[in-house]
Amino acid sequence: MSEIRTIIQIKGPFNKLINHDFGYTIQDISSSDSLIDADLVFIDLSDIAVPIEAFYDQRYQDQIDEEYRIKSKQVEAHLKSGKSIVAFVTGQAETYSVDEDEDGQVYMRINKVPLLPEGHQLTKLSNSGINIEPCSEVVEVALNKLDRPRLFKYEYTLRKNEVDIPLLKIRNSNEIVAGIKFFDKGRIYYLPKINDSLLESDQVEQMILADSIISFTKNLSRSLGRDVSETVPEWVEEIQILEEADIRKSIQEVESEILTLEYKLRNYNERLRVLTQFKSILSSTGDQLESAIEAIFTYLGLTISRGAEKNRVDFIISRNDKYIVCEVKGVRGTAQESFATQLEKWSSEFYDTQKTIPQGLLIVATHIQVPPNERNQIDFPDQMMRYVKMKDQACMTTLSLLEILKRYHAGDWSSQYIFDLLYDSIGLIEI
Repeated sequence: MSEIRTIIQIKGPFNKLINHDFGYTIQDISSSDSLIDADLVFIDLSDIAVPIEAFYDQRYQDQIDEEYRIKSKQVEAHLKSGKSIVAFVTGQAETYSVDEDEDGQVYMRINKVPLLPEGHQLTKLSNSGINIEPCSEVVEVALNKLDRPRLFKYEYTLRKNEVDIPLLKIRNSNEIVAGIKFFDKGRIYYLPKINDSLLESDQVEQMILADSIISFTKNLSRSLGRDVSETVPEWVEEIQILEEADIRKSIQEVESEILTLEYKLRNYNERLRVLTQFKSILSSTGDQLESAIEAIFTYLGLTISRGAEKNRVDFIISRNDKYIVCEVKGVRGTAQESFATQLEKWSSEFYDTQKTIPQGLLIVATHIQVPPNERNQIDFPDQMMRYVKMKDQACMTTLSLLEILKRYHAGDWSSQYIFDLLYDSIGLIEI
């Protein structure tokens, strides 16, 4: 499969990604005159038969718009050019429907034209709590790369003779829930419906989800190693000559190893991204600093929530009906007393609304342009510290927060210990 730059979605799931650039763009079919520029197409299977209005009056039959028939031809041309379609199995599309008035008189008939060139029949599953298994080791490794728990919702099965390569099936049965269908030089990936809870997530989560689906199809395309431009009858495929069996087995083993290594590399890169974000609290300010500290507190197992309004309290950490109101700042020099007075204001507002006295915690990234080993100036002025102690607040640098993170990761400190430390301390917390 070639590099994915443009994806056209026909009633697909990723509505929050339309017309945003993530290294690729997803366009809605309504905003595209043609599929010719699409590297990949997403389709909702229940909507791939699209409506064409035909009124009961015969005079209007000749005026049926050909737009959707043209789209079906474009889909066929897309596949013939060697590109792929991801069809999410969300249901069986009706081919027509009829509207009647109160007297039973038909006033409009909706004819629907299938967009996929290959027919398909689905069987509705009566039990949603089924166990699914990959149909091969290659599929299992590629599926693991998705790294998304409960990604799919299994509601329908495909007829076995309608897929060329089964991907997923119900355990201990031959019922297929995902598979690949070859059409000319292209492929149709029939994948189960994506769980609604994942599709309701924010744009970033949808982007990660779309990336996973794209990677899944690309890895399968490469690993299955079939050039559909050179297809031969199935009975020829079953005949193996010379060392062909050993070669096929070796290819599968090597490709499986590649997928496993790529999966590990992806996890390492993701972990490295997280660690880099953690380290950024030493030199960042504003939203970047707040997001990094939020990520650290979450990693520490603390329950954290953002302030309800912008330009108000940054974070609220809670545990067992105890609350810590956090103010976060990043500065080039030392902390300022105004940071503590602002924190006191947020603490007072919290008490006014919640009738609970919170702990006030000030976290400051000081001297953000100087490496830690070269910082020789104080972080918190004496006058500021007198105010902090007078108001029973606690304060700490982001460097100390990193030390807390290290001790948690080493297993020396627990989430409860860290919360108690932050909640009970008065004055400077220095680790």
